[in-house]
Amino acid sequence: MNSSKLLTVVLLSIVLISIGLSQDETGAIGGQVLLDDSSSAAGASVTLEETKVGIATKDDGSFLITNIPVGTYKLSVRLIGYEQGELLAVRVNRNDTTRVQIELRQSDIELGQVLVTGTRRQAAGDVRPSVTTMTPREAKYLPGAAEDVLRSLQALPGVTSVSDFSSQLIVRGSGPDQNLVMIDGFEVINPYRLYGVVSMFNPETVSDISLQTGGFTAQYGDRLSAVIDVKNREGRGDVPFGAKLNFSLTNMNLIFEGALPMDGASYLLSLRRTYYDLILGPVLKSAKLVQGDVALPNFRDLQFKAGMPLGESNRLIVNALTSRDGASLISGAERDRADSVSLFDASYNTMFGATWQFTPSDKVIINTQLSWYRNEGSGSFDGTFVDPSQNTGSIGRGDTLGVRFVSFAVDYGYKYDKTSLLQRWLINAGSHTVEAGYGADFLRTAFTRFFDIDQDLKNFIAQRGFIVPSDETESVPFGRYNVWVQDRISFGDRLFIQPGVRMDYYPFIKKKVYVAPRLNISYKLNEATTLRAAYGRYFQSPGMEKQNFGGSVTYSDASFKTLVAETAEHFIVGMDRMVTPTWQFKAEAYCKSFDDLAVAEKLQGSRWYSAPTGDSIFSPRGWTTPVRVPSDSLTPFPVNDATGQAYGFEVMLQKIRSLPTDKFTGWISYALSYAERERDGLTTPFLFDQRHAMNIVGDYKFAESWDLGLRYTLRSGRPFNKALGVKPRVVVVVQNGVETPYVQTDLKGKVTLDVDYERDAYSSRLDMYHSLDLRLTTYPGWWGLDWSIYLDVQNVLNRKNVQQQNYYIDNKGNLKARQVNGIPIFPSLGMSVVF
Repeated sequence: MNSSKLLTVVLLSIVLISIGLSQDETGAIGGQVLLDDSSSAAGASVTLEETKVGIATKDDGSFLITNIPVGTYKLSVRLIGYEQGELLAVRVNRNDTTRVQIELRQSDIELGQVLVTGTRRQAAGDVRPSVTTMTPREAKYLPGAAEDVLRSLQALPGVTSVSDFSSQLIVRGSGPDQNLVMIDGFEVINPYRLYGVVSMFNPETVSDISLQTGGFTAQYGDRLSAVIDVKNREGRGDVPFGAKLNFSLTNMNLIFEGALPMDGASYLLSLRRTYYDLILGPVLKSAKLVQGDVALPNFRDLQFKAGMPLGESNRLIVNALTSRDGASLISGAERDRADSVSLFDASYNTMFGATWQFTPSDKVIINTQLSWYRNEGSGSFDGTFVDPSQNTGSIGRGDTLGVRFVSFAVDYGYKYDKTSLLQRWLINAGSHTVEAGYGADFLRTAFTRFFDIDQDLKNFIAQRGFIVPSDETESVPFGRYNVWVQDRISFGDRLFIQPGVRMDYYPFIKKKVYVAPRLNISYKLNEATTLRAAYGRYFQSPGMEKQNFGGSVTYSDASFKTLVAETAEHFIVGMDRMVTPTWQFKAEAYCKSFDDLAVAEKLQGSRWYSAPTGDSIFSPRGWTTPVRVPSDSLTPFPVNDATGQAYGFEVMLQKIRSLPTDKFTGWISYALSYAERERDGLTTPFLFDQRHAMNIVGDYKFAESWDLGLRYTLRSGRPFNKALGVKPRVVVVVQNGVETPYVQTDLKGKVTLDVDYERDAYSSRLDMYHSLDLRLTTYPGWWGLDWSIYLDVQNVLNRKNVQQQNYYIDNKGNLKARQVNGIPIFPSLGMSVVF
């Protein structure tokens, strides 16, 4: 049976199942919704979460939902500017009407967002496609995710990672630099800690975790791929002081929160610290692997949020965060490895932000945000290493006979500053919900890099076709400005269309004005099924703040004047269906095209080539006299010379948590994706292209106070440039302006060999990746406190998942592969307690 017929059978089966489940006896739920000032909540949306049947309240706040199958349901109420608190569990009896009264309280607002969590289905009126959210609990308890928000998102369809050691996200064929990351509405330049291993987001303090993998609306811009929007909760307002402690073998997390003296005001303070340096540092010293002062990669993190009412219609929210990442290492004289290294690095992130929310009526909301952000760091690196062509990965100090060494050193510093002003309006006018806003960002990116690289290593880098690093100093001030508007139009309670347009102004680059149309459509086919579609054009301005510090290109005033913004177009269609009140099926297809991608400048040049003659490859007679052949070389100057495309299909079947007593939740997802880049007429796979990806996630409550979590990941291997063979290293002597090439030999006359790689073809792929992670959690009630104690085991099967494949040449001149593997089996033990 072909794939299209199989999909048809699956969809028909889902329809028949849902029809069969709709024949139960029925009852009704009625009642009234009030605001916290006891007035009626007119126009509130009342929804049964399990069936998604809903209705709007009348002018007096009353509502009545009929023809509900007998059972217990969660009743949710939504009204802009208000929150319900805990969902209300309501029992529906046969031929009876259950009466309830619900009070809403005023809350801080995120414009244009409809809350979606693991326990709630996306409402039909929410026109956003490609949106998936996780609850804070899912992020915290997901096996193998290190209690990290971004690592948890890697378990969703369409999302993969850079490597086992990184929390950076690869979304639908786009790089991590093309993702917009926000916290409480503020853009974050560097959301990573421990040099990318984990993220800044604290699962103990977040309230909403939203990932939009495409088709995002006009309020978001300056990125091509995805939006990661995380919102921190406000502190508890029912107690003056509360605390929670969470610690494991590697880190500690301490939370303080409570009410402030002003009525309705609260604070939330979190402190985190890793202690790899405190525990593993002494171990490494005792083993004589390092000497002197040692600080393994570690970070300290402080985040603060306070909210307070300013009269009846105003609310002020203040955010602050600061963090430090650091590492310091000098390799010991008695270590077994032949190479040596010294490293120092320190980086800092600081942000202050304020949000003023003004709600003059229940139909108008105005948000104003002002923020200042700085990401800065400095460091140095100095090392002596085995020549890459000889590096087997296991050469010891006693094995250095005939081994060549190369040296590399760099001193660096950087500082990225950003001051931002944003304003957003929302006007609810009957069938129209109009949103508009503007923003202004003022940035300065400054960096210095000074290198000391020996000539042999420079030659090796150049012959691979890579950019040889050079000294650089840049300081560039620039601004970004935007204005946008969108209108969600309701045609009854089934069809919703949201056209929008965004204009970005980048005065520092060649083309300055960019207009981006957006269109989102949602159609409720029936009470269980919603169809969605989206089109959007997206632009991304160039800048050092968007790439890793070790990026291959350098942005400066001179390069800005030659560049235009990168461009992407998204086409998306999808559907979601409640197969049963607790099982949800989602399917989505997408196509993205990229244009004017910024890449390193390519210059036409030449390289030295020597062919084998048939004699021994270790003898100069075994190679012809080197001659020049055409070859390209790269420079760090950026140019808009690449295009690309990404397209695919994703499906997900999820068991949602409908009641706190549910024993099982989880999902299974599969993604088929293709990602390519094209330059100079050559089309190659994208560096992070992974054709197939499957995730199985489950959490089972097998006893009163015990949970078992499981996560299984299966993915295709990433592409890489394979080795073609061996070649001699060519050295050029210049005398009186004349170049004389010759094949390099050592003191014994033995030819120095290098690995000959293909250039940017990415014709080979790493082995398939698969990993099984387990997490066992218990919840003892010692001393009347809320405890959780867990054992998390990553890569239970101890699978050697290859992250990178390198090559070296053995003593006989044979080409050998050397693989860099991911995280092995890794158990961790931790606990948390709420005071």
